[in-house]
Amino acid sequence: MPTQAGLDILRCPRDGERLVAATDGPARAPTSGWRCAGGHPINADEGIVRLVWPERMMSRDAHMNRMYERLAPFYDWNERLGGRLFGVHTIGERAAIVDRLGLRPGMRVLEVSPGPGVYQKLLADRIGPSGNLAELDLSLAMLRACARRARRAGNRLDPLLVQANASYLPFADDSFDAVFHFGGVKLFSEPGRALDELVRVAKPDAVVAWGDEGFGAGAPTGWRRRALQRMNPGFAQPVPPLPEGVSDVTEHEVMNGCAWLVVARKAAVGSERAAAL
Repeated sequence: MPTQAGLDILRCPRDGERLVAATDGPARAPTSGWRCAGGHPINADEGIVRLVWPERMMSRDAHMNRMYERLAPFYDWNERLGGRLFGVHTIGERAAIVDRLGLRPGMRVLEVSPGPGVYQKLLADRIGPSGNLAELDLSLAMLRACARRARRAGNRLDPLLVQANASYLPFADDSFDAVFHFGGVKLFSEPGRALDELVRVAKPDAVVAWGDEGFGAGAPTGWRRRALQRMNPGFAQPVPPLPEGVSDVTEHEVMNGCAWLVVARKAAVGSERAAAL
C-alpha cells in the first residue's frame, strides 16, 4: 500500500486540491471512496490511484495509450529481442542512466512513464527502504505490470502507483527529490507542458532528468537504423525545447547511441532560464 507520505503529496489534477476520504478527513489508504476537496470523485483500486485528466485524452495520447495497453504483456520480450537485433545493451545502459541521477538513500523519487517497471528495482535499490518511489503512467496495463514486478521482487519499498497524464501531474509543487522520465516524451500530445510539469513537482535543487529516442554518434547504421526508424516513430519527432526553471544542464548519449538523456537541476526561485543545449 502507498505510504501516508506518498498520499499527502497527491493532488486532484482538475483543481490542485488535496485528496480526502469520502467520509471527510485525510485519505489514509487506497479505496474507491475518495474525492478531492473540490468534490470530484477519485477512483483508487488495485493499488493504483486513478487521476487521469483531461478525462478525454488528446488524439496522440489516446493513440499511444492504446498501443501501450496492447504492448504491456510483451514489453520485456520485445526489448530483449530489439536489444539483440540492434546492439543495445539495455540492462547495463539502464544502470548507467540511473547512476547519472545521483540518487541517495531516503530520497522521494518520481518516475514518469515507467512502462512495466524496468527501472523500478534500480531506483528502489538506490533510495533504499527509507526512500519513497512513485510511478506514474497513462497506461493502466503498464501500471498493473509495475505492481506485479514489485510483488515478484519482494521490494521492501512499496511504490505509489498513479494513473495520470504526464502533462497534468497530480502532485503538489516541490514534492520530489528527483524526477525521472525516459522514453516517450517526444510522442506526448503536449511534450513541452510535460517537461514543465516535471520541473514543477521537483523540489528546488532537485534532479530533473528526461530522455527519449534519438540517434547519436554510436547509433547503428544501414538497415538497423532504417528498421529502428520504421518501428519507433519517436526517432522522427523533434526534441522538445528545454523547460523553464532548470540549471546545471548536461546532455548524454545513452542506449548505445540510440537515445539521449538530459540531466538538470531545478533552479532556485528567480533564477534565469538555463542556456539552451
